Amino acid sequence: MGRMGPRQGPFHSGLEGVYFSDDPFRPVRQRECGGVILIYVSFRFEWRFAIASILALVHDITIALGAIALFQVDVNLDILAAILTILGYSLNDTIIVFDRIREGVETSKENELEKVVNESVSQTLSRTTLTSLTTFFVVLTLFLFGGEIINGFSFTLLIGIIVGTYSSIFVAASLLVQLNFSILKSMILYSFLAPASL
Repeated sequence: MGRMGPRQGPFHSGLEGVYFSDDPFRPVRQRECGGVILIYVSFRFEWRFAIASILALVHDITIALGAIALFQVDVNLDILAAILTILGYSLNDTIIVFDRIREGVETSKENELEKVVNESVSQTLSRTTLTSLTTFFVVLTLFLFGGEIINGFSFTLLIGIIVGTYSSIFVAASLLVQLNFSILKSMILYSFLAPASL
């Protein structure tokens, strides 16, 4: 069965005239964006956190693009906006989980990273789930009642919210463990960077 025509797909956005032009500087800008994320997360946490967050983002975008291809959603500027929204949403969730893991490293008496990560993820689980459910139901309403024009946008966001939520909890935290993040070294670093108490 061939690909659905521009007016036959259920996710057609009505923007047949929008095409992405060949931009020789696009790969450069993509690498710059990835570099900015790496620098920000490395500065705020540690380089292993940055690698884990980037890999989690790649995971999210890959699944979102796979869903777009599977359901033959017309790719246009709306879909690009949805992909960028997924990046921001997933990175924000991941930063919140990582922030709690960092606090757990500073305050926990455990020396095993797996236990600290499990405790930290459990502490953020209710907040992450409730926030994601609230956003999911809003986007679901847009998908069901928003009309044909924003179907592609809202569909992509639905996939991104689901994938971004579980990747922040299960994928990013697991990658941090696999990258051999050291609790003892981090405790020494955080104690050195912490301001002296008055």
